[in-house]
Amino acid sequence: MLIPSNLVCAPTLAATTEKVSRLAPPVVRGEAMGVQDSATRIGLALGSPAVGFVMDHTSPGMGFVAAGVGGLAFAAVGALLHTDRRGRTGTPPAEVPTAEARP
Repeated sequence: MLIPSNLVCAPTLAATTEKVSRLAPPVVRGEAMGVQDSATRIGLALGSPAVGFVMDHTSPGMGFVAAGVGGLAFAAVGALLHTDRRGRTGTPPAEVPTAEARP
């Protein structure tokens, strides 16, 4: 049971890591990768017991529902935080100068 679920999970983790490393400017790429890794670990640490609690008190199927609802809730918060003060969706800068390019 664990191998099929990990086969689906691994590409998702790799894709998010690739996206973060591509969007982050080179000057802060390490920090961005650290924040992404911390968010993943916090999600695993909080999500697993929460889903387990739901499964213990309802049914195994409701654990999937709880995980989906929790994921959608965090995605909604992330979307709200992603907008800047003018209400537009934040976009990465076209080009950020690296430390070598600064005068």
